[in-house]
Amino acid sequence: MSERGFTLFELLVVLVVMGLLTAIATPLIGGGASAVAMRSAAQEIAAGMRRARSDAAFANKTVRFFLDVEKNRYAIGAREAWTGLPDGLAIEVETARSDLIDESTAALRFFPDGSATGGRVTVGGAEGAYHVMLDWFTGAVTIVK
Repeated sequence: MSERGFTLFELLVVLVVMGLLTAIATPLIGGGASAVAMRSAAQEIAAGMRRARSDAAFANKTVRFFLDVEKNRYAIGAREAWTGLPDGLAIEVETARSDLIDESTAALRFFPDGSATGGRVTVGGAEGAYHVMLDWFTGAVTIVK
């Protein structure tokens, strides 16, 4: 350091070091955009399942939550439009054999008393997976990484 402050060379070295540290640390901290998309998709599916549970209690009838694993999309009931997942994400469904509609489509059923058929929806991508769990007894929906 000179009598009046830092030299231009010293400032450039500090900026280069800070830039390198930022470039290395950024992917480690946030996990990237696909991790955010994956978490968001899991939260949207969980919200849809909770809505189906509420609809079943309100209408006093069974409501089905459909999942199409081939086209990576889901829908609430027969009248709702399908909602697709972002590119790069895929879903898998574990449910009762009686709720498999065809080779690529399954349904989770929600009953008026709040219970459900139970099951698990896995939302996966390059960054890992989130599991949306459906408890058969209580109909509660939870998300697990």
